[in-house]
Amino acid sequence: IKPKVRTMLADVKILPKYRDQIYVDEAVKLDVQSIIQPKIKSYNATIDNISPDSYEENTGGTIQRYYKVIIAFDVNEDDLRWLKPGMTVDASVITGKHSIMEYLLSPLMKGVDKAFSEPVNTKRLDTP
Repeated sequence: IKPKVRTMLADVKILPKYRDQIYVDEAVKLDVQSIIQPKIKSYNATIDNISPDSYEENTGGTIQRYYKVIIAFDVNEDDLRWLKPGMTVDASVITGKHSIMEYLLSPLMKGVDKAFSEPVNTKRLDTP
């Protein structure tokens, strides 16, 4: 007996500025890029694990920090023939849905919120 579907794992890197927006078991759209396949193959996936600490990578003299994220996705038997270790993937984490109007008006609404908020009074302490 051979399974018709097999779970695969992809290692991806997430920038620290996005760490507070992703969680284990969150939905991900995973695109696998291949020279063999004429089009990019997409899979529905989930975040399986997020590293507790960030890592550093030196790229051309610049230090890039990132978190290691493991993404699990199911593939059918036909896809197993062309999927190979080390292939490039692009992961899009689905963090929330917004309408186009919300997206376009968000800078304006942030400005309105700031304009109508009361400034915080700060006292200056003079040192002797």
